[in-house]
Amino acid sequence: MGHRDEVTCLHFNWNDSYVASGSLTGDIILHNVTTGQSIELRRSSKTQSIRGLEYGFVKKSLLGSISDDGSVSLWDVNAHQLTHNFTGAHSAPGTGLVFSPINNVLLFSVGLDKKIISYDTQLKSFLKSFTCDEPLTAVDFMDDGVTLAVGTNQGKIHMYDLRLASIPVKTWTAHNSSVVSLTFQSCSSEIQPKVRIQT
Repeated sequence: MGHRDEVTCLHFNWNDSYVASGSLTGDIILHNVTTGQSIELRRSSKTQSIRGLEYGFVKKSLLGSISDDGSVSLWDVNAHQLTHNFTGAHSAPGTGLVFSPINNVLLFSVGLDKKIISYDTQLKSFLKSFTCDEPLTAVDFMDDGVTLAVGTNQGKIHMYDLRLASIPVKTWTAHNSSVVSLTFQSCSSEIQPKVRIQT
């Protein structure tokens, strides 16, 4: 309970004790799974619909959000407040973000402006961006920390090796409609990496 409109995204923290949820009204609420108590994060009154939430892999108190106005925000969940806002990072609605699983300061976001943008969360700065040929709708990192997959509104998936140029190393058509989310399977020495896609 606590949202005034449709819940658009959610993400569990590292030990599954909290789940963060975002909504169409721009609210972000932290829900304690054990006690059932909820805490709403302080936000700007101008915040638009939240389209993605992600807890940091390394810094456990870090939460990232992306919204319809193209902004990417960083939150301190312990202090329950905004620590930085990359205002207008995207020139169209943002659709997804993901923290690097091996680099504690690296964050990537995607949006309908066709851009993939990387950030340094410690220096609060943009690192670089590159543009795809279609609006982007989903993003995820493989456990290796160098393989990034993005989904498009045309049903395609592009796979990038971040050590190489900003050209996909593999592209395939997955669906006849927009890819709304994708998730890599966790890797181990016995399991080959796979990607799970939902539409």
